[in-house]
Formats: sequence, structure tokens, C-alpha cells
Amino acid sequence: MNHTTLKEQHAECEDSERKPGVRPMESAKTYRVTVTATPGTAADPIDWDYSSNLKNPQNHLVFNKSNDGMKKWDYYLIEFVLDDRTTLGLQFDPNPMKAFWVAMGDLVSPPPCPQNASYSDQVYAISDDPNGRSLTVRNEDDAVQIFRFSLGFVDSSGAPHRYDPIGQNQNGGTSKS
Repeated sequence: MNHTTLKEQHAECEDSERKPGVRPMESAKTYRVTVTATPGTAADPIDWDYSSNLKNPQNHLVFNKSNDGMKKWDYYLIEFVLDDRTTLGLQFDPNPMKAFWVAMGDLVSPPPCPQNASYSDQVYAISDDPNGRSLTVRNEDDAVQIFRFSLGFVDSSGAPHRYDPIGQNQNGGTSKS
């Protein structure tokens, strides 16, 4: 293939990004969220916390495509990584449908934390590590939303444990290439 042909193909690709009804190729931006489990006190055997560049002072994960230099059609991949400092032998539930539940709402009607299986086509689990140390979630961030989610874990005896943080989609992003 000659150089001229490659230029022509590139120009055709750029033109398709401008055609109405043709969605340009999307890309992902990956963020890591470290979930730390430490020995708990009183009734709860586990104290939970998390750290991430996405965490705001209200302890929410905030997704804003404009602030993160993303286009409207891009999406987030969130890699939740477990740091188990307990003696329980925790790992993410091996079934991603049990490892991630989410309830969607807005600023006027924020949702309660999901107490049962709850799913969304905007924020959803896509894979988990066979060793139970990480879980990857895709977030489309297509609309301004408040969402509450629950991460599911099992200990070495198979007993379930859940952790319930909060997230915000701010639907940013640019429409330009």
C-alpha cells in the first residue's frame, strides 16, 4: 500500500467522525480504586475505606469527562483493587453480577444503597480477576447522575460481605476530536 492511499483512508475516517448518525470510535480512560478492608470493631467485622484520584471531599467517586480530558463518547474503566488487611481471606465475589450492584438516581432523588441485586446499562461490571483481587467496572457517564453501588466480597469460608460507596456522573466531555 502506498503513502497516498494511507492518507486517503485517514481522511475517510476523519470524515466519518463528522457524519450525523455515525458515532466515532470510543476509548476508555482507566482509573484505579483501592478498596481497603481492615479488622472492624463492634458488630461489623470489617472497616472499609477506599482511595482514588476520583474521590472528592464528600467521599464520592466523581466522573467528569471534561475535567479528565475525555470526549463525550468515551467511557471510564474503574479497576477496583482489594487490599485485604483482615484475617478473613477476602476476595471479590467470583460472580461479577454479585460483586457489583448499582442503583441510579439524580441530585433531586438520590437512590438508596442497593440491598439486593440491582443493575444499570450505564455502570456495570465487565470482568473480575480469577484470584479475586480486582474487579473492573465500565461507566458510560452519559448523563448527570448520582449512583450508589455495593461491592460484593466473600471470605475464605464463603460468607458474603458488602461495601457501599457513592458515585457521581457529571457527563462532561468534548465533542471535538
